[in-house]
Amino acid sequence: MNAQPSHVQVVVSDCSATDAGRLFAVLRRLFASDRDDGDVPPTGSTAWLGTFDTDAVRPPAPDVRVSLTGPVLADLQGTPLAVRRLEHVLEDTFTVHELGSASGDQEVEIVLRLEQRR
Repeated sequence: MNAQPSHVQVVVSDCSATDAGRLFAVLRRLFASDRDDGDVPPTGSTAWLGTFDTDAVRPPAPDVRVSLTGPVLADLQGTPLAVRRLEHVLEDTFTVHELGSASGDQEVEIVLRLEQRR
């Protein structure tokens, strides 16, 4: 459960540490995060976690093409509005496929497969 209604917990898996870092870098460009700008996901892990505050929006950076070595799974959990805000940023950067979702009383969880835009 998230501490704040604007927070989205993001779990990244089924990818390399490099791709996880690239995804988190995209999100950090726009949202305040518990991950520092120089934070690099450790190699050898199978999943990486970050929390992003969708109310603490930073000015957008110029469009940057993000290179991924393969598909990335991202599990987003938070309030419906916060998750949707974060999902929009991902849709602007990657090809996004929704693999599943679950809704609770005040939170939603969606699982996305992200691919590099062609």
